Amino acid sequence: MAARGGDGRTGAVRRGAGDGTLDLSRLDVPAERTVATRVDVGMGRIQVVVPGT
Repeated sequence: MAARGGDGRTGAVRRGAGDGTLDLSRLDVPAERTVATRVDVGMGRIQVVVPGT
């Protein structure tokens, strides 16, 4: 489950129940930029994977 717009920006992710992964590891972000996203989970867990440095 990854939220990504056509311009590379991420959006909000909602999950009602269960476990999930938000994989942002392939997101190409220049060093001078930041990215924000929001994850809402009713019941369960979310693992967020971010790009390495």
